[in-house]
Parts: sequence; structure tokens; C-alpha cells
Amino acid sequence: MSGPQWELVTKNKKDKPANGVTRKLTKTEKKKFADNAPKVEDLLPMSKVKSLYSDFPEVNKPPAVDVKKGKENDAKKQQQKKPQQQKAEKPKESKPKTLDAAINRIDVPEFQNLIAALQAKFDGSTLMWLRTIDNFLDQSLTVEISDPVFSSKNHEYPLCLLPPAMLSSLKDALETAGEANRQLYFEILLNHLAQELTKGFSAVGTRILLQVMGTSYPETVVAAIPKCLALQNSYKSRKPIWLSILWAMGQGGFKDLSVGLKVWQDVMLPVLELRNYSQYVVEYLTRLLGRHSASPALSVDEYLSAMDSILRPDVSISNLLTDSLQRQAKILRKIAVNATPDAKLNLFFKPLMNRLATADTDAYKEEVLEFLYLCLCADDQCFNTWKQIYSSNLSESAALLEHIASKASSSETKPAEKSCKSFIDFVVKTNASLQTAKPKLKGLEDSRKVCESLSFKMASKKKSSYWKFISFILILAFGGMVAYDIKLHGSFKESTVGRTLHDTGALAYGNLALEQAKVYTQKGAEWTRENGPIYYASAVEVSKPYLELARDLGLIAYNSASKACVAVDSWCTTNAPEVTSQVKKYATVAGETFVQYAGDFGRYTRVGFQSAQEYAAKNIFVSHCCSKY
Repeated sequence: MSGPQWELVTKNKKDKPANGVTRKLTKTEKKKFADNAPKVEDLLPMSKVKSLYSDFPEVNKPPAVDVKKGKENDAKKQQQKKPQQQKAEKPKESKPKTLDAAINRIDVPEFQNLIAALQAKFDGSTLMWLRTIDNFLDQSLTVEISDPVFSSKNHEYPLCLLPPAMLSSLKDALETAGEANRQLYFEILLNHLAQELTKGFSAVGTRILLQVMGTSYPETVVAAIPKCLALQNSYKSRKPIWLSILWAMGQGGFKDLSVGLKVWQDVMLPVLELRNYSQYVVEYLTRLLGRHSASPALSVDEYLSAMDSILRPDVSISNLLTDSLQRQAKILRKIAVNATPDAKLNLFFKPLMNRLATADTDAYKEEVLEFLYLCLCADDQCFNTWKQIYSSNLSESAALLEHIASKASSSETKPAEKSCKSFIDFVVKTNASLQTAKPKLKGLEDSRKVCESLSFKMASKKKSSYWKFISFILILAFGGMVAYDIKLHGSFKESTVGRTLHDTGALAYGNLALEQAKVYTQKGAEWTRENGPIYYASAVEVSKPYLELARDLGLIAYNSASKACVAVDSWCTTNAPEVTSQVKKYATVAGETFVQYAGDFGRYTRVGFQSAQEYAAKNIFVSHCCSKY
């Protein structure tokens, strides 16, 4: 009988995991295993299942709580917390939407106390308490600024919104700081303004402080120009930031015209041709000159420098802005003339004549000529200055004389006739002495022709004035004689004039014509009062569309003609030398050919006439004579 044998049971090689590592089940596999696994309820009867769960005692089981009492306790706790929360939470103020509202929220006495406290706390560091004031204003005036240059406001905005007491405190604080600290603080504010705008803040407080310093201390703006030009390299490509800096730099000009012109030339003019800034640069100059229409006198150098900048020939901007700049040049000239005493206008004369010699554009030349003309009208000493420089400025003098001739009949202001005549006599003598100069001086012939024209106009004007005076004397004498005749005879009818008119019948016809004129004038006036408004309204109603159409067509024609003239002028300027040379060439040949053909024609005509004469003498007149005999 064989005994039991032991058998070695091993796993199948297929069941062994690869590389001896047990693979973990995924979540899906675990869930599937739990669903397919047998449950306790399926294996044991219900009585054993219950006894299985009841064998475990209840540990840390929370006591049963009455639901109603719990809800009441929660309600009481919430009611107790509400007053505490209301005390803890302060009411939130709404953010101001306008700058005016934000400034009105600042407590002025509290602001003044803050400045006093800061000055006492930072007694040895002026810039520290100045920076603190700037931070306070920036935090108090958190209003969005859509227009960085406030183009729709006047030049005093937003400074004009500050209460007088607050503005006075700011000015006193800046005065206390001293000149050196003010200058450094202004440059710090410029840099701070750029940084705050870069971060997305409006920096309204910084703008106001810059405006206060610019209008109160314009010299700080001029001294800060190098700092501003250094910032230009970093922020010129960021329009809102650089416009804000230009606005801040331009505030000093509204207090001092010289400062404004300096800032405009050094800071704003370099960006005139950039599309983002050209409009503001021209608008600032317009506001600046409009503000200083009654400005103190400008020096000769200041005026000439500004005029050179305004009428630059190489500026590529729109025609609208170019026209605006030319208008500003005229306004600047009026400011210079009105603000300069008449006795000192001769100081402008010689520099302007030098500018006339280097004028690059017609607008520049016209502006200089107009200024020279006004100098001659206001100051007779300008003629003496002109005599001194005439020989060395013949072409410029000819242009000015021609300008005077063109203004003689249209301008209300004219040079003194005596001084003008004396100068023309001087020019005539000088031209005669310069005729022998070799080579021939440029402009001498033009000056001679213009002098002759002016002399003729002045002589004819004098002659016309003489005849007007004689006519006035004759009319006055005739009226005196008639008045004396009437007074001598007592009435017009009894006077010699009245009897003469009555005898000839002229008086009767005169009275009849006067009565008829009165009758028809009265009828015409009545008809006009009755029918005039009706016909006028009808005429306006009917003709208005045609007038508007004619106006539009006229504008179109004017613009087209202007463009055509510009094109023709450009073509002539470009091709005039070539056309002139060709015309001279062919004109010479044509003239020679014409002379040759004209000579041949005359010769053949003379030969033919002689042949006809001989034929007539031999054949016609001879036979006639024979028949007569």
C-alpha cells in the first residue's frame, strides 16, 4: 500500500509578473473587483449580520441634539454678531469721478497742518517733506485723466480748481524750500511723473505741483531743459507720457513769453514732424502767443530765433499746420512791433535786411518785408539806417522798394512822405554813381526801375492832390457867391441865380422833376414795404440751393486752379532753364531765316515791279498815246 506523497505546487510561468515586479491595480480594475467580490449579506444569514455589527460598542458618539433648540441658538448668535460687524465695518465712500470733486474732498486746514508737521519733522531734509506732499496729493486725487494736455480747458487748468488757501500754502512751501531745492525738486517731479504714468497711475498731484512751480518760477523750467531732453530718449515713443512732460514744461511760458519760446524751440520743435505730437506743438504756440498779445518787448535775437524756427523751410507737416504756423509768425511780428517803442524799431532793421538776403521761402521773405515796412512806417531813423547799408544790399533794397510800391495804395499805414522822397533821391544819386562799377552790380537795375516807378506814383499823387484842392476851392467859391447873391436880394427867387434859372425855364423843369421824383419815390417805398418781404423770401427760397451749388463749385474750381497753378509753377521752375535755352536757340535761327526770306521777298517784289513798269511803258501807255494823236 502506497503512502501519501507530497506534491510541489508552483505558479504557472504565465502568471508570474515580468521582471519579478508586482503590477498595481488601476482605479478601474479596483472598482470592478469590488463590484464582483462577494458580500457579507450573501454569505451569512441576516441574524448573524446584525449580531456582527451590534458587537461593536458606540465610541465617541455625539449626543442627540434637539433641532429646534439648535436653530434658536444659531439665530441668537447671528443677531449678536450683526451689531459687532456693523461697528467694525466703516461705510465705504464712493470714488470721485471728476477732478473737481476729488479736490473738494481735501480738507484745506488739515492739508496746511500736514505741511507744517512735515516741515517740523523733516527740518533738515527739505526734499523729503516735499516728496511727502507730492505723495499725499497723488493718493488724494486718484482720478483718471483721458487728455494728458487738457486741450479742451484753459491754460490754467487744473490749477484753477485749487482753493486759494491751498494754493497759497503750496506756494509758501515752495518758497521756503529755496531756489536750489526747487530746481532739484522740479526735475525729480518730471522723472516721477514719467514713472507713475508708466505704472498706469494718473499722477494728478504731480501734475499740479509741476504747474505751480512752472507758473510761479519759470526759470526752473529753462534750467530743467537738459533733464527733459534726457527723458526724451526714453519716453518719446510713449505718446501719453511724453505729451504730459511737454505739457508740464510748457507751463512756464504762460508766465514769461521768452521762457515759452525757449521751451518751444528746444523741447517741442524737435518732435514737430512726428505725427503724434505735431498737433500739440502748433496748438501750444498758438495758445502761448494768444496769451501774450500784449507782452513786454522781445529782444532782436529772441524774435529772429523764434521766426527762424516757425518758418523753417524743411518742415514736413500737413498744409493745415503749415498755414497755422505762418499765422503765428504774423502774430509774433505784431507782438514785437507793438511791444517795442517806435524809437527802437531801427534796431530790427539791419538784422532783418540780413535775413532777407538768406530767405529760403516766399513766406519767410514776405514776413521779413512786412516787418521792414512797418519799421519804416513807425520810425524815420530806419531810413538813415537803410542809407548806410544800401550799397551792400542792392537786391534786398530793390525787393523792399517794390514792396513799398505795392503797399502804397492799399495800406493804411504809410512811411512819412518827406523821408520816403528824401530816400528815393538818395537812391537815384547812388545808383547813378554805381552805374560805372564793373562788373555790373546785382540788383542795381531792379532798384533803378522801382525808384522810377515810385517817383512817378508820388508825382502823379501830388498832381492829383493839387487838382482836388483846386476843385474844392472852386466849388467853395461858387457856393459862397450863390449864398451872397441870395442874401443880397433877400430870397432865392429874387436872386440873380434864381431869376436866371426862371427865365431859362430850368427852375420850372427842376421843380417838376423834383415833384415827380417825390411822388415816385413815395410809391416805390410803399410798394417795397408791402411786397419787398414776399419777393425777398421767394428769392431766397429759390436761389439758396443754386447759391450753395455755386459756392461749392467755386470752391472746387478754386482748389483745382490752385493745384494746377502749383503744378505749373513746379514745372516751370524745373524746366524753365531748358525751355529758355531752346527758345533762344530757335528764336535766333527763326530770326535769321525770317530776315533772309524777307530780303528775298523784297528783292523779287522790286524786280517784278520794275518788269511790270517797263512792260506798261512799252505796250500800254504807248498805244494809248498813239490813238490819242
